[in-house]
Amino acid sequence: MFKARFSKGNFCSVIETGALARAQPHQTGRNLYLIDSKTLYLPRGKYDWATFRKSKAGVIVHLIAALVADHQVPPEAFSLAPDSVSNQQEMDVFLNQLAALYVFDRGHLNYKCFERIHFDGYFFVSRIKKKSNVLMLQENPLTSEENDTFLSAQTVLMGSPSPEAVRYRVITVKRPWKEPLKLTTNHIQMPALEVAELYQARWQIKLLFKNIRN
Repeated sequence: MFKARFSKGNFCSVIETGALARAQPHQTGRNLYLIDSKTLYLPRGKYDWATFRKSKAGVIVHLIAALVADHQVPPEAFSLAPDSVSNQQEMDVFLNQLAALYVFDRGHLNYKCFERIHFDGYFFVSRIKKKSNVLMLQENPLTSEENDTFLSAQTVLMGSPSPEAVRYRVITVKRPWKEPLKLTTNHIQMPALEVAELYQARWQIKLLFKNIRN
């Protein structure tokens, strides 16, 4: 069962009330959530309330889904927002499970947001941009198994570090014929393979969006 929630800047948010996802933790034993967004284009004239571009109407669908056993992704909540609402603003709506781990893409990259997530008691895995402001503190050794998949694993600071700055783990994933992929987490003890596997699980929410559109 779902209920609607209206908030400033949003057309609406819908929250699952049955707690289906939280009742079935992922095989890691953690509560894991995937966050993503997608533009939903609508024809002008019929949906003029959905202001987006001069030539078309549209809204941004922000979605959070739980990652449970067998890579099932039951939706936990979603919001419909105008283009003016950023991914970072929607994160504040979705992050509400202390000690849970949230997986999202680099479109949500914001150093202040990362710090707030950490100090509020949440964990995350995300991708960082090639030119992200990163200060390496320590090179972490890789196991023989990890050497086949990763170029490096480092403990770093990001953004403009302060004395209380959060330390993050950044792993660089090898990708044949592509630029290496840089992933980060505030769970600095998490093995590199687990970080990569959790980020790869984001594909499940992409498939969910694809099936919704079809």
